[in-house]
Amino acid sequence: LVSRQTDLYCAQMDRGSTKAKVHTKPAKSLRRFHYIVPILVVTASFISAIVVQRLSSGNSPPASKEPVPTVVANAGPVAVRAYAFLMSKDLAGEPLDVLVLDFVGRRFGIDTLRSFTSRAVENLIDEEGPNKLYVRLVLPASKLPERVRSAPLPTLEAAGSIVYYPVVALNCDRFPLQPAFLDGLRSEAPKGGYRSTHSALALLWGYEQGCIDRTSTTDLYNEHLRVLSETIATESFPGDLYVEALALYEFMSEEPVPESILDRVAQVQLEDGSIPYSRSEPMGSTHATTLALWAALEHSDPERSPDGWIVAPGPPAGPPLVQR
Repeated sequence: LVSRQTDLYCAQMDRGSTKAKVHTKPAKSLRRFHYIVPILVVTASFISAIVVQRLSSGNSPPASKEPVPTVVANAGPVAVRAYAFLMSKDLAGEPLDVLVLDFVGRRFGIDTLRSFTSRAVENLIDEEGPNKLYVRLVLPASKLPERVRSAPLPTLEAAGSIVYYPVVALNCDRFPLQPAFLDGLRSEAPKGGYRSTHSALALLWGYEQGCIDRTSTTDLYNEHLRVLSETIATESFPGDLYVEALALYEFMSEEPVPESILDRVAQVQLEDGSIPYSRSEPMGSTHATTLALWAALEHSDPERSPDGWIVAPGPPAGPPLVQR
Protein backbone atom coordinates (compact mmCIF):
# COMPACT_ATOMS: atom_id res chain seq x y z
CA LEU A 1 0.00 0.00 0.00
CA VAL A 2 2.77 2.45 0.90
CA SER A 3 4.78 1.60 -2.25
CA ARG A 4 1.76 2.01 -4.53
CA GLN A 5 0.82 5.45 -3.24
CA THR A 6 4.44 6.65 -3.48
CA ASP A 7 4.70 5.51 -7.14
CA LEU A 8 1.52 7.39 -8.01
CA TYR A 9 2.80 10.55 -6.31
CA CYS A 10 6.16 10.38 -8.13
CA ALA A 11 4.43 9.81 -11.47
CA GLN A 12 2.38 12.95 -10.92
CA MET A 13 5.56 14.91 -10.15
CA ASP A 14 7.26 13.60 -13.31
CA ARG A 15 4.28 14.71 -15.42
CA GLY A 16 4.56 18.27 -14.03
CA SER A 17 5.72 21.39 -15.93
CA THR A 18 9.15 21.60 -17.55
CA LYS A 19 10.02 24.23 -15.00
CA ALA A 20 10.20 21.48 -12.39
CA LYS A 21 13.15 19.98 -14.27
CA VAL A 22 15.34 23.08 -14.18
CA HIS A 23 15.12 23.83 -10.47
CA THR A 24 18.24 24.90 -8.70
CA LYS A 25 19.83 22.59 -6.13
CA PRO A 26 17.69 23.78 -3.17
CA ALA A 27 14.57 23.15 -5.26
CA LYS A 28 15.69 19.54 -5.90
CA SER A 29 16.07 19.04 -2.16
CA LEU A 30 12.56 20.37 -1.72
CA ARG A 31 11.33 17.94 -4.36
CA ARG A 32 12.93 15.00 -2.54
CA PHE A 33 11.19 16.18 0.59
CA HIS A 34 7.86 16.08 -1.24
CA TYR A 35 8.59 12.46 -2.24
CA ILE A 36 9.19 11.49 1.38
CA VAL A 37 6.07 13.16 2.78
CA PRO A 38 3.50 10.65 1.43
CA ILE A 39 5.58 7.75 2.71
CA LEU A 40 5.65 9.22 6.19
CA VAL A 41 1.94 10.08 6.14
CA VAL A 42 0.80 6.65 4.98
CA THR A 43 3.15 4.85 7.37
CA ALA A 44 1.96 6.94 10.32
CA SER A 45 -1.67 6.27 9.42
CA PHE A 46 -1.00 2.54 9.22
CA ILE A 47 0.72 2.45 12.62
CA SER A 48 -2.02 4.57 14.19
CA ALA A 49 -4.68 2.17 12.92
CA ILE A 50 -2.87 -0.77 14.50
CA VAL A 51 -2.50 1.03 17.83
CA VAL A 52 -6.17 2.02 17.91
CA GLN A 53 -7.22 -1.53 17.09
CA ARG A 54 -5.06 -3.00 19.86
CA LEU A 55 -6.24 -0.47 22.43
CA SER A 56 -9.90 -0.93 21.57
CA SER A 57 -9.80 -4.73 21.51
CA GLY A 58 -8.22 -5.31 24.94
CA ASN A 59 -9.35 -8.72 26.17
CA SER A 60 -12.58 -8.71 24.21
CA PRO A 61 -13.57 -12.04 22.65
CA PRO A 62 -12.67 -12.68 19.01
CA ALA A 63 -15.31 -11.84 16.45
CA SER A 64 -17.83 -14.55 15.63
CA LYS A 65 -20.40 -14.73 12.84
CA GLU A 66 -22.98 -16.09 15.26
CA PRO A 67 -24.37 -14.15 18.21
CA VAL A 68 -23.33 -15.58 21.56
CA PRO A 69 -26.18 -17.70 22.98
CA THR A 70 -27.67 -16.40 26.21
CA VAL A 71 -26.70 -19.52 28.15
CA VAL A 72 -23.06 -18.98 27.13
CA ALA A 73 -23.14 -15.29 28.00
CA ASN A 74 -24.56 -16.13 31.41
CA ALA A 75 -21.66 -18.52 32.03
CA GLY A 76 -19.16 -15.66 32.06
CA PRO A 77 -16.15 -14.36 30.10
CA VAL A 78 -14.26 -17.66 29.94
CA ALA A 79 -17.25 -19.30 28.26
CA VAL A 80 -17.90 -16.38 25.90
CA ARG A 81 -14.31 -16.22 24.69
CA ALA A 82 -13.99 -20.01 24.39
CA TYR A 83 -17.24 -20.18 22.43
CA ALA A 84 -16.12 -17.43 20.04
CA PHE A 85 -12.82 -19.20 19.43
CA LEU A 86 -14.48 -22.55 18.71
CA MET A 87 -17.07 -21.02 16.41
CA SER A 88 -14.29 -19.36 14.39
CA LYS A 89 -12.79 -22.77 13.53
CA ASP A 90 -13.73 -25.62 11.23
CA LEU A 91 -13.60 -28.41 13.82
CA ALA A 92 -14.64 -31.31 11.60
CA GLY A 93 -11.02 -32.43 11.62
CA GLU A 94 -11.10 -32.74 15.42
CA PRO A 95 -13.85 -35.36 15.73
CA LEU A 96 -13.33 -36.32 19.37
CA ASP A 97 -13.59 -32.68 20.42
CA VAL A 98 -16.72 -32.36 18.30
CA LEU A 99 -18.35 -35.27 20.12
CA VAL A 100 -17.86 -33.41 23.39
CA LEU A 101 -19.29 -30.25 21.85
CA ASP A 102 -22.28 -32.19 20.54
CA PHE A 103 -22.99 -33.41 24.07
CA VAL A 104 -22.56 -29.91 25.50
CA GLY A 105 -24.83 -28.54 22.78
CA ARG A 106 -27.56 -31.06 23.59
CA ARG A 107 -27.16 -30.57 27.33
CA PHE A 108 -27.41 -26.78 27.28
CA GLY A 109 -29.53 -26.26 24.17
CA ILE A 110 -26.75 -24.69 22.07
CA ASP A 111 -27.47 -25.89 18.54
CA THR A 112 -24.49 -24.07 17.02
CA LEU A 113 -22.12 -26.36 18.91
CA ARG A 114 -23.58 -29.29 16.97
CA SER A 115 -22.95 -27.79 13.53
CA PHE A 116 -19.74 -29.81 13.07
CA THR A 117 -21.11 -33.19 14.13
CA SER A 118 -22.12 -34.85 10.85
CA ARG A 119 -18.81 -34.22 9.08
CA ALA A 120 -16.80 -35.10 12.17
CA VAL A 121 -18.63 -38.42 12.49
CA GLU A 122 -17.82 -39.23 8.86
CA ASN A 123 -14.15 -38.53 9.52
CA LEU A 124 -14.17 -40.62 12.68
CA ILE A 125 -15.81 -43.60 11.00
CA ASP A 126 -13.03 -43.61 8.40
CA GLU A 127 -10.32 -43.83 11.07
CA GLU A 128 -8.47 -47.03 11.78
CA GLY A 129 -8.41 -48.34 15.33
CA PRO A 130 -10.94 -48.14 18.15
CA ASN A 131 -11.75 -44.39 18.02
CA LYS A 132 -14.55 -45.00 15.54
CA LEU A 133 -16.46 -46.72 18.36
CA TYR A 134 -16.90 -43.31 20.02
CA VAL A 135 -19.58 -42.44 17.46
CA ARG A 136 -21.99 -44.38 19.68
CA LEU A 137 -22.21 -41.14 21.68
CA VAL A 138 -24.18 -39.48 18.88
CA LEU A 139 -25.64 -42.41 16.91
CA PRO A 140 -28.20 -44.91 18.28
CA ALA A 141 -27.05 -48.51 18.16
CA SER A 142 -29.60 -49.24 15.42
CA LYS A 143 -28.04 -46.57 13.16
CA LEU A 144 -24.39 -47.43 13.53
CA PRO A 145 -22.79 -47.96 10.10
CA GLU A 146 -21.41 -51.37 9.23
CA ARG A 147 -17.82 -50.22 9.63
CA VAL A 148 -18.58 -49.44 13.28
CA ARG A 149 -20.83 -52.45 13.97
CA SER A 150 -18.18 -54.83 12.68
CA ALA A 151 -15.31 -53.21 14.59
CA PRO A 152 -14.12 -55.33 17.54
CA LEU A 153 -13.68 -53.94 21.01
CA PRO A 154 -10.08 -53.00 21.79
CA THR A 155 -8.02 -54.94 24.27
CA LEU A 156 -6.55 -53.26 27.32
CA GLU A 157 -3.04 -54.25 26.27
CA ALA A 158 -3.35 -52.83 22.75
CA ALA A 159 -5.33 -49.65 23.43
CA GLY A 160 -4.19 -48.70 26.92
CA SER A 161 -6.50 -47.87 29.80
CA ILE A 162 -7.29 -44.30 28.68
CA VAL A 163 -9.03 -45.60 25.55
CA TYR A 164 -10.06 -49.09 26.67
CA TYR A 165 -12.34 -48.32 29.62
CA PRO A 166 -14.42 -45.50 28.05
CA VAL A 167 -14.86 -47.29 24.70
CA VAL A 168 -15.88 -50.60 26.31
CA ALA A 169 -18.33 -48.88 28.67
CA LEU A 170 -19.83 -46.82 25.84
CA ASN A 171 -20.52 -49.91 23.76
CA CYS A 172 -21.81 -52.15 26.54
CA ASP A 173 -25.26 -52.12 24.95
CA ARG A 174 -23.75 -54.38 22.26
CA PHE A 175 -20.98 -56.11 24.19
CA PRO A 176 -21.72 -57.10 27.80
CA LEU A 177 -19.27 -55.89 30.44
CA GLN A 178 -17.18 -58.51 32.16
CA PRO A 179 -17.18 -58.68 36.00
CA ALA A 180 -13.52 -57.60 36.10
CA PHE A 181 -14.47 -54.27 34.50
CA LEU A 182 -15.41 -52.71 37.84
CA ASP A 183 -12.17 -53.93 39.37
CA GLY A 184 -10.36 -52.14 36.58
CA LEU A 185 -12.16 -48.87 37.29
CA ARG A 186 -11.38 -49.17 40.98
CA SER A 187 -7.74 -49.63 40.06
CA GLU A 188 -7.68 -46.69 37.63
CA ALA A 189 -9.49 -44.12 39.77
CA PRO A 190 -6.67 -43.29 42.24
CA LYS A 191 -3.91 -43.21 39.62
CA GLY A 192 -4.59 -39.59 38.74
CA GLY A 193 -4.09 -37.72 35.49
CA TYR A 194 -5.97 -38.79 32.39
CA ARG A 195 -6.30 -42.32 33.73
CA SER A 196 -8.65 -41.01 36.42
CA THR A 197 -10.60 -38.66 34.16
CA HIS A 198 -11.16 -41.39 31.58
CA SER A 199 -12.16 -43.99 34.14
CA ALA A 200 -14.68 -41.44 35.43
CA LEU A 201 -16.08 -41.17 31.91
CA ALA A 202 -16.27 -44.96 31.69
CA LEU A 203 -18.23 -45.11 34.95
CA LEU A 204 -20.64 -42.40 33.78
CA TRP A 205 -21.21 -44.06 30.41
CA GLY A 206 -21.69 -47.44 32.07
CA TYR A 207 -24.40 -45.85 34.22
CA GLU A 208 -26.15 -44.32 31.22
CA GLN A 209 -26.16 -47.56 29.26
CA GLY A 210 -27.56 -49.41 32.27
CA CYS A 211 -24.51 -51.65 32.42
CA ILE A 212 -23.30 -50.58 35.89
CA ASP A 213 -25.52 -50.44 38.94
CA ARG A 214 -25.50 -46.93 40.41
CA THR A 215 -26.59 -47.64 43.96
CA SER A 216 -23.92 -50.23 44.70
CA THR A 217 -21.07 -48.16 43.25
CA THR A 218 -21.50 -44.94 45.22
CA ASP A 219 -18.08 -45.33 46.81
CA LEU A 220 -16.46 -45.70 43.38
CA TYR A 221 -18.26 -42.56 42.18
CA ASN A 222 -17.09 -40.64 45.24
CA GLU A 223 -13.53 -41.88 44.81
CA HIS A 224 -13.48 -40.37 41.34
CA LEU A 225 -14.79 -37.10 42.72
CA ARG A 226 -12.04 -37.10 45.34
CA VAL A 227 -9.30 -37.66 42.78
CA LEU A 228 -10.73 -35.07 40.38
CA SER A 229 -10.79 -32.52 43.20
CA GLU A 230 -7.21 -33.39 44.10
CA THR A 231 -6.12 -32.97 40.47
CA ILE A 232 -7.69 -29.51 40.32
CA ALA A 233 -5.99 -28.52 43.57
CA THR A 234 -2.51 -29.80 42.68
CA GLU A 235 -2.16 -29.27 38.94
CA SER A 236 0.41 -26.51 38.57
CA PHE A 237 -0.84 -25.16 35.23
CA PRO A 238 -4.54 -24.74 34.31
CA GLY A 239 -4.25 -26.38 30.91
CA ASP A 240 -5.84 -29.43 29.34
CA LEU A 241 -5.71 -31.87 32.27
CA TYR A 242 -6.85 -29.17 34.69
CA VAL A 243 -9.94 -28.23 32.67
CA GLU A 244 -10.75 -31.87 31.95
CA ALA A 245 -10.76 -32.65 35.67
CA LEU A 246 -12.67 -29.42 36.35
CA ALA A 247 -15.38 -30.12 33.77
CA LEU A 248 -15.93 -33.65 35.03
CA TYR A 249 -15.97 -32.55 38.66
CA GLU A 250 -18.53 -29.83 37.93
CA PHE A 251 -20.59 -32.38 35.98
CA MET A 252 -20.51 -35.02 38.73
CA SER A 253 -20.58 -32.92 41.90
CA GLU A 254 -23.64 -31.42 43.54
CA GLU A 255 -21.64 -28.34 44.56
CA PRO A 256 -19.81 -26.00 42.15
CA VAL A 257 -16.15 -25.21 42.73
CA PRO A 258 -15.12 -21.77 44.09
CA GLU A 259 -14.90 -18.95 41.52
CA SER A 260 -11.14 -18.82 42.05
CA ILE A 261 -10.82 -22.17 40.27
CA LEU A 262 -12.31 -20.74 37.08
CA ASP A 263 -10.28 -17.57 37.56
CA ARG A 264 -7.13 -19.64 37.04
CA VAL A 265 -8.43 -20.63 33.61
CA ALA A 266 -9.21 -17.00 32.75
CA GLN A 267 -5.64 -16.01 33.63
CA VAL A 268 -4.14 -18.28 30.96
CA GLN A 269 -6.83 -17.84 28.30
CA LEU A 270 -5.16 -16.49 25.17
CA GLU A 271 -6.18 -13.39 23.22
CA ASP A 272 -8.09 -15.48 20.67
CA GLY A 273 -10.13 -17.16 23.42
CA SER A 274 -8.33 -20.51 23.35
CA ILE A 275 -6.79 -22.33 26.32
CA PRO A 276 -3.15 -23.50 26.17
CA TYR A 277 -2.65 -27.26 26.30
CA SER A 278 0.08 -27.07 28.93
CA ARG A 279 2.95 -24.91 30.13
CA SER A 280 5.34 -26.75 27.81
CA GLU A 281 2.86 -26.57 24.90
CA PRO A 282 1.52 -23.01 25.24
CA MET A 283 -0.32 -22.84 21.92
CA GLY A 284 -4.11 -22.77 22.08
CA SER A 285 -5.78 -26.20 22.12
CA THR A 286 -9.26 -26.91 20.75
CA HIS A 287 -9.55 -29.81 23.20
CA ALA A 288 -8.68 -27.70 26.24
CA THR A 289 -10.92 -24.87 25.00
CA THR A 290 -13.83 -27.26 24.52
CA LEU A 291 -13.41 -28.54 28.06
CA ALA A 292 -13.12 -25.01 29.47
CA LEU A 293 -16.42 -24.07 27.80
CA TRP A 294 -18.07 -27.18 29.22
CA ALA A 295 -16.67 -26.49 32.71
CA ALA A 296 -17.88 -22.88 32.69
CA LEU A 297 -21.38 -23.92 31.57
CA GLU A 298 -21.59 -26.59 34.28
CA HIS A 299 -20.40 -24.09 36.87
CA SER A 300 -23.15 -21.65 35.92
CA ASP A 301 -25.90 -24.30 36.23
CA PRO A 302 -24.98 -26.78 39.00
CA GLU A 303 -28.50 -28.21 39.34
CA ARG A 304 -28.34 -30.40 36.23
CA SER A 305 -28.12 -34.16 36.72
CA PRO A 306 -24.93 -35.95 35.59
CA ASP A 307 -26.24 -37.71 32.48
CA GLY A 308 -27.17 -37.05 28.87
CA TRP A 309 -23.93 -38.04 27.16
CA ILE A 310 -25.33 -40.83 25.00
CA VAL A 311 -28.00 -40.52 22.32
CA ALA A 312 -30.63 -43.26 22.83
CA PRO A 313 -28.80 -45.19 25.60
CA GLY A 314 -29.32 -48.87 26.39
CA PRO A 315 -30.56 -51.42 26.93
CA PRO A 316 -27.47 -53.21 28.26
CA ALA A 317 -26.23 -56.30 26.48
CA GLY A 318 -25.89 -58.14 29.81
CA PRO A 319 -26.93 -57.83 33.44
CA PRO A 320 -25.66 -54.64 35.13
CA LEU A 321 -22.48 -55.00 37.12
CA VAL A 322 -22.95 -54.75 40.88
CA GLN A 323 -20.17 -53.84 43.28
CA ARG A 324 -19.92 -56.39 46.06
